[in-house]
Amino acid sequence: SGETFGESLGLTRGTISRIENGTIAVTESNIKMISVLFGVSEQWLRNGTGDMLAEKSEADRIIEKLGTTDPFVIEMIRLVMQMSDEHARQILAEVEALAEKYGKSSKEIA
Repeated sequence: SGETFGESLGLTRGTISRIENGTIAVTESNIKMISVLFGVSEQWLRNGTGDMLAEKSEADRIIEKLGTTDPFVIEMIRLVMQMSDEHARQILAEVEALAEKYGKSSKEIA
């Protein structure tokens, strides 16, 4: 149902109804989440071209395994997966420094 679909995206039934009626547009975040959660090609969602079912990227498989629908987490995973190992390590070092500054080490979080 629309309600179940909306819940999986973190959207209310009312929001889904407004999207269906064309009152509001589907957001970039919604498109990305639909693509990841339901395996639908972003290209197909945007303009109806190409194959409906998307090839799952490594990032999409990780996101699916984590079971997250948080747009921030999804985008962070996708961005990090596109980085070189060196850049990803730099980001990790920065995040660990921030976590330490605010009283949490990555070992405590894990």
